[in-house]
Amino acid sequence: MADFHFVEDYARLVASLKERLPIDEAMSQAVGGAYERFGEIEADILEHYGLRDGEGVLDFGCGSGRLAHALGKRRTIAYLGIDIVQDLLDYAATKAPAHYRFRMNRTLALPVIDEAAEWCCAFSVFTHLLHTESYIYLQELARIAKPGGLILFSFLEFACPGHWAVFAETVEGQRRSTLPHLNMFIERPVIRLWADKLGLEVVEIVDAAEPRWNGYALGQSLAVLRRPAARPPA
Repeated sequence: MADFHFVEDYARLVASLKERLPIDEAMSQAVGGAYERFGEIEADILEHYGLRDGEGVLDFGCGSGRLAHALGKRRTIAYLGIDIVQDLLDYAATKAPAHYRFRMNRTLALPVIDEAAEWCCAFSVFTHLLHTESYIYLQELARIAKPGGLILFSFLEFACPGHWAVFAETVEGQRRSTLPHLNMFIERPVIRLWADKLGLEVVEIVDAAEPRWNGYALGQSLAVLRRPAARPPA
């Protein structure tokens, strides 16, 4: 079976960056740049919502390990990072505590048991997937989250004025056939509908430009969902 579009896109992007740049810069650019700062912001987000020592974190789309690196300096947790490019995972492992686990997966089913983690996060992942793919992966995260656990993901939305530039650049890239990867927008009613269909609670949706994380903004909007402590009857 052929690889999904996102596998081909990111394998090609990472290979190109490694050819042109020193490894640390290539691994930073592969996840959008500002490796240290955005890793700290992502760790701030998890701590804001209550991450504690001893809990489990599934970092879906962990990339080159910016969140793993930041969490490793702060918390003693069980961590699993999943991504589609082995070069990114190999680099992430060098930036994280030795007991952190990393796994490559290129299917729509995540290789994690039910109710495995208190925290499931996907930063800058659904931004590059078709809606059907995002919904399937959100189903997987809902399965993997423990009862009462949180699911956090970032997204692009047209309601955010700052995101128009991403769309405009995507339009130009499409016109010139130079897009390195897909950019996909998700609007808040869609997220609320998905959450309702999956039996998840919407805890909060945070604006992309809100400087809530120690004075910094994430730059993408943030959805915070909770798996209820008890599943409603089917």
